[in-house]
Amino acid sequence: MIAETGRFALILAAMLALGMGTSSLTALQYPAGRRWARPAVVLLTVLMAIALASLAAAFVLHDFSLSYVVRHSSTTLPLPYRIAAVWGGHEGAMLLWVFLLCVWALAVTLGLKPLPARVKTRVFGILSWLVAGFLFFLLFASDPFEHLLHAASEGRGLNPLLQNPAMAMHPPLLFLGTAGLAVPYALALAALLEGQCEPDWLHVLHPWLAAAWGFLTLGIALGAWWAYAELGWGGWWSWDPVENAALMPWLAATALLHMLAVSRQHGYFRHWTLLLALVPFSLALLATFLVRSGILSSVHVFAASPKRGVFLLALLALVAGGALALYANRALGLAQWGIAKLWSRQTLLLAGSLLLLVVCATVLLGTFYPLLLQVLGLGRISVGPPYFNRMFALLMAPALLLMLVSPFVGSKGGPRRGSRLAMLLAHLGVVLLALGAVFSGSVVLREVNMAPGETVDIAGYTLKLQGFQKVEGSNYFALRGRFEWSANGARGFLQPEKRRYSSSPMWMTEAAIDSKLWRDLYVSLGEPVDRAWPFGAWTVRIQIKPMMNWIWAGFLLMVLGGFVSFLRKRTQGQA
Repeated sequence: MIAETGRFALILAAMLALGMGTSSLTALQYPAGRRWARPAVVLLTVLMAIALASLAAAFVLHDFSLSYVVRHSSTTLPLPYRIAAVWGGHEGAMLLWVFLLCVWALAVTLGLKPLPARVKTRVFGILSWLVAGFLFFLLFASDPFEHLLHAASEGRGLNPLLQNPAMAMHPPLLFLGTAGLAVPYALALAALLEGQCEPDWLHVLHPWLAAAWGFLTLGIALGAWWAYAELGWGGWWSWDPVENAALMPWLAATALLHMLAVSRQHGYFRHWTLLLALVPFSLALLATFLVRSGILSSVHVFAASPKRGVFLLALLALVAGGALALYANRALGLAQWGIAKLWSRQTLLLAGSLLLLVVCATVLLGTFYPLLLQVLGLGRISVGPPYFNRMFALLMAPALLLMLVSPFVGSKGGPRRGSRLAMLLAHLGVVLLALGAVFSGSVVLREVNMAPGETVDIAGYTLKLQGFQKVEGSNYFALRGRFEWSANGARGFLQPEKRRYSSSPMWMTEAAIDSKLWRDLYVSLGEPVDRAWPFGAWTVRIQIKPMMNWIWAGFLLMVLGGFVSFLRKRTQGQA
């Protein structure tokens, strides 16, 4: 009954969203119809909340009559991870993403004040069509409420890699960011349809973009922390194609923030700002296609499904291709060139924006070139970290220099103290992140075989393996090592683990990390090396990584900058 309630809510929501999109067209001619926009969006969001709550209830209550619940849960899975399992697979993740898209649509409907009524109606209609498209995708290609012919007695359990607090929160925050990018897209498309781009539009766009950018940054940061703490290799970014797919919308959104700073003060380059406002959401849809079509091989992707891939490709072509075609038809009438003077904050921000776009294009090329060759039957090649590291460093070095300089360059009509604060926080965060990324690369690494009672010295640290103990979790068995470390009179303990979950025969690595301002001491267990398993010798990976906390501090400062920017603009009544 709960599952049927969820499916019925989805069907009603799809019909409502389709009706809302259609009615928005007539509301342009008959203004009286606009008064229904707000209650309609509220009802749509409530219906999506019912659908999402129904799926969550199915997980909590172990409803193994649903295929999705069987594939991603079990009776031994702890309650917090049963809730997180709602978005642990493709169907539930898409349901959550569409719900968050509705939440953004509701927030915009309630808070979009300074724009003309016709523009608001167009924004409302565009967001409604987007919701409708993805709801039909859920119903016909990704139904989370699909029933089994016979209910199962037990589920397969959640992927062990996802049973981590950071990974439980990573998808909702990432989805909040990517879904929020639909707001700049809708505002830009509405301006193109109206054939005008007034200063009010530029001021309205900024806070919504800043909020979405902040959530996207936080989502990427949590994903990086999960990779660092969970995968056991000690890195936080591997240039995995799916990581790149999340990075590209972020780079484009960052470029748009800089371009807005140029456009909204003096009106320069409005047509480029419009074009750029279409790009982040289009790249987010491209990332959705990559992750959910199954054409990539990655720990982040979902199972291959040609049906899903074709549906998503059609949506991508319609949303991105249609927007670009409209831009090509309308943008010339909005063109405005020129800058006040060569040496100004606007010039530096424009240069920084262009550099970020070049970086985004470089990542796009490195990610898609191998896929393109494979599709065309021209062979297989691998574009890996050496390419991305080299190109990223080459292009980001001048961009970082601009970030350091631009907040202190004078500008007539420049930002007020609160926006400037947001700029300083975000730019300082990028600098800290870059410093941490550079210096953490000079890692001291040793892989040794250690048995209980043995010690090893590394870069002034002495580590002693005191022994192992067996640990029983609610749905896993673990072998926990206990290491004592000492250096310069300080000492501490680290307890890395090897876990085997009931849902998987594979042993998973749980690294142990001692974090300080200037370094991380990182220890992980590898494989047993003798027959005295599990209490004999093991391969141990020991790393001393400089300035890792600077990376996380940089991410947090960037997020803070984004939210300060959003709040300042909202309190000034510009959104």
